[in-house]
Amino acid sequence: MSVVHPVHQIENHPTSPSGDAPTSRIEIADCGVLSPDDPSLSVAVTAADGDPYEDYPDDADQDVQNPEIALGIAKDVREIANKLFKQGQIESALNKYQSKLLFVNFNNTRGLNYFLFQSLSGTSTCIQ
Repeated sequence: MSVVHPVHQIENHPTSPSGDAPTSRIEIADCGVLSPDDPSLSVAVTAADGDPYEDYPDDADQDVQNPEIALGIAKDVREIANKLFKQGQIESALNKYQSKLLFVNFNNTRGLNYFLFQSLSGTSTCIQ
């Protein structure tokens, strides 16, 4: 999806108790270098599963601080994850669900999470 995606995966990898080292070896090998005029740098990329959104809110071009936009992204991607699940791609669906929870958690206030949970799940269960 995004050129920065592996960097975020590394940033969010579990670390030792002291917090200064990853719990397992991380190696980037043969990553290559793109020239500044490479067309892939100016073309919007949509993942093979149809997800046009970044994996992390900080990288999004949309105003994900706006709860309605964050909710719209989460709903769109929920549909993609549901499709993957129905196709038997359970791990891909789970990764998709989890990555988009970041957009919900980005707006992490109690009332907003309750609103987003109701909107996404279609339930009236209260989250404390």
